[in-house]
Amino acid sequence: YNTLTVIKALSREGNTRQIALTCDYLVKMLRYISSYDEHNISLKQELTHTENYLNLMKIRFEDQFSYSFSIDSNVNTETLLLPRLTLQPLVENCFQHGFKSVAPPWQIQIRFWVEAPRWYVSVTDNGQGVSDEKKQEIMDKIQEFLSHPSDAIMSMKIGGMGLVNTVARLKLKYKDRISFTINNAPEGGTIIMLGGLLEDEYLCD
Repeated sequence: YNTLTVIKALSREGNTRQIALTCDYLVKMLRYISSYDEHNISLKQELTHTENYLNLMKIRFEDQFSYSFSIDSNVNTETLLLPRLTLQPLVENCFQHGFKSVAPPWQIQIRFWVEAPRWYVSVTDNGQGVSDEKKQEIMDKIQEFLSHPSDAIMSMKIGGMGLVNTVARLKLKYKDRISFTINNAPEGGTIIMLGGLLEDEYLCD
């Protein structure tokens, strides 16, 4: 909805180039999230989808927002597989919660690395941070989701379950071998770290 509002504002300004870019990013995102052909996809595809989302946010917030990616040199983005929609919900969480009551400029840093037999991603923002109560609430929601998925989905607000949904899906896939932490970043803001098991094919490369 916010993206459609941005398109409307751009049309009033007669900014056809930005309208075209915005529509392009939005179409690519919608195509990606509505495809169910493959559950596991390459890290390269997931990074592209996440960057499409971030570019939409960049158009919306302009110079008030910046982001960066850091992919370790030992990571093969084309052969490393992970569940679809793993990264983007972590980034979206920054806007849903981290930046909610903090004035811009806002920043997001995304890092991906491998320490066999696991892959890891961290998402760091310069938002309001996370309280111990909020961390416990997130952990409780994840456990509730795993125990009673249908009830949990009904009780959650639209747009408020991205992080919980992502972690719960990875727990279902990797069981207790998943790594997940959410903490206050040393410089302020929040850092989310998520890790899952590498596929056997990647380990054999």
